[in-house]
Amino acid sequence: MLNSQKFLNYIWDFDGTLFDTYPIYNSSLQAAIKKNTFKSIPLDDIERVIRGKSIGFGLKYFADEFKIDPLKLNDDYRSEYLKHEMEAKPFMEASQALKAIVSKSGNNFLITHNDETALTLLQAFDIKEYFSDFVLNNSGFKRKPDPESLNYLINKYQLPLNETVYVGDRELDIEAAHNANISGLFFAPNDLITVNDADFKINNLAEIENYLK
Repeated sequence: MLNSQKFLNYIWDFDGTLFDTYPIYNSSLQAAIKKNTFKSIPLDDIERVIRGKSIGFGLKYFADEFKIDPLKLNDDYRSEYLKHEMEAKPFMEASQALKAIVSKSGNNFLITHNDETALTLLQAFDIKEYFSDFVLNNSGFKRKPDPESLNYLINKYQLPLNETVYVGDRELDIEAAHNANISGLFFAPNDLITVNDADFKINNLAEIENYLK
């Protein structure tokens, strides 16, 4: 999905967009479900649920599905996840995409609820330097699809709406972009879910270069 529109300012989601965090989410939830039911749910089935909505939605969905105490499932999931959260790696083309944007005098911004974990991982993989600013969960903004965090960056840096795009891997990312009156670029690395309202779609972060102004 490509047209002649080009962008200078790229606002990024972290989980599942810059960093391939879903393998950790999937396996952690799979382990938590198995601990409570002795059933092993396919990882792709778990990812379809949580990527389609959110981790919170997935925890509630599987708690209801298997009649598990939701607090117990959440605790077991968190315990497993915390063992592995720092093992997340960026998608192979993330550095290439970020560097290309900066080389064209563009700007990268990040919105994430992972706070210091995200910043530590960006630093560990030498890509933190490509960002102009970060909006973290402790900033106190409402969660997506509310556009509050996007509007903060747009207003702070006086970003022209027609030159700014939000890059994310879920429907709520695209909804947040539209709520902020900017374009939404849907990143679908494995095509497990479909987002019909996305303005643009890529399967590989290297394709970002097609949209550089």
